[in-house]
Amino acid sequence: MSIDELFCQSIDKNFRLDRQGRKWTIEGATNVQIHVPTNKSVGFCLEDIEENKPVEGNKAFPFFGNPPEHVAKMCDGIIALSYKDKDYIFMIELKSGNTDDYKIQIKNGQYFCEWLLTLFEKYCHYEKKVHFIGLLCYKSKMTKKDETGRNQSPASPTRYMDLPIYKYRDQENIDLINVIKAMSNEKTKASL
Repeated sequence: MSIDELFCQSIDKNFRLDRQGRKWTIEGATNVQIHVPTNKSVGFCLEDIEENKPVEGNKAFPFFGNPPEHVAKMCDGIIALSYKDKDYIFMIELKSGNTDDYKIQIKNGQYFCEWLLTLFEKYCHYEKKVHFIGLLCYKSKMTKKDETGRNQSPASPTRYMDLPIYKYRDQENIDLINVIKAMSNEKTKASL
């Protein structure tokens, strides 16, 4: 099975992101459309989906009682996809102002996916290497009209515990091809 099929089979449909063709919509502090390069993708959110409102205060994991700080924090969206024989998982966090916790939320999304991948390896014989990439999409307080909504290539990533995190300011549309290319370019630079 492919990565998108495994996640699609494992994540309940009530937690799936809205999709139109190759565009996934993530709603949160800001709304973003994520363009994927293939139909072999699945997008989901572990918090606050309308039909499935979790217990207040423990949005990502309603079975938690009162966990230690940061344990129940989760990113706003996760997209798993296969592209050109490689598997990718994008953890996406949306912010409208204060971006303090974004690294923890994105990293917790990676931990959740790593847990599922471990189970897929054990019981489904899934053996591919997965490339994890974080995306922070945030609104600045002051926006220049000509920059809003343009699909720009990401700058060099911030690194958090070896996870590359690309930042997008004031963008409503993000094309994951640009992120994959940027990541490939970073790896090429690092190997020189």
